[in-house]
Amino acid sequence: VGCGKNMGQNHSELCIHCKASLAVTSYYNIPENPVSQLFWGRTNVELGFAAFHYHRGSVLQEALYSLKYYGNDNVGQYLGRLLAVEVQKVDYLNGLEALIPVPLHPEKRRKRGYNQAELIAHGFAEITEIPVLSDSVKRVKHTSSQTKKSTFRRSQNVEGIFELSEKISYQKVGIIDDVIT
Repeated sequence: VGCGKNMGQNHSELCIHCKASLAVTSYYNIPENPVSQLFWGRTNVELGFAAFHYHRGSVLQEALYSLKYYGNDNVGQYLGRLLAVEVQKVDYLNGLEALIPVPLHPEKRRKRGYNQAELIAHGFAEITEIPVLSDSVKRVKHTSSQTKKSTFRRSQNVEGIFELSEKISYQKVGIIDDVIT
């Protein structure tokens, strides 16, 4: 999905060259990394982490667009497996009991046919064997796309849009989404 080369029947979602071009964040073991800082003063998050930097025109952008807008759901689980490999390089998984994918509004999920964050979470779970709680949180308010909003507007756009749909008995959960905005 990165360069568009045909890799035959037995292939990965990215060729070796495209996979090597992914910009790894290297935020390993840095609790005060830039992703964690995005949550400071907003919500109680122990640690924020992104495996890859997102850049316009990058292979990662192509992969995410293919996943979100062109129905290529295989990319989701593939990216989840890549994320798990990066996270396993450090001790971020210690004590992590469950994964919660950020839910889509039912209308958007119906239109797309799947939740990309859930696919990523399931790919992550394939490697880590951490259970995915797909129905524990629901999106109760439909919002417009975040892509062209400022940081402040993005924050406003997500106020009060999620609620628990079932009691969660886990103490330490990982929240998974496709892009941190």
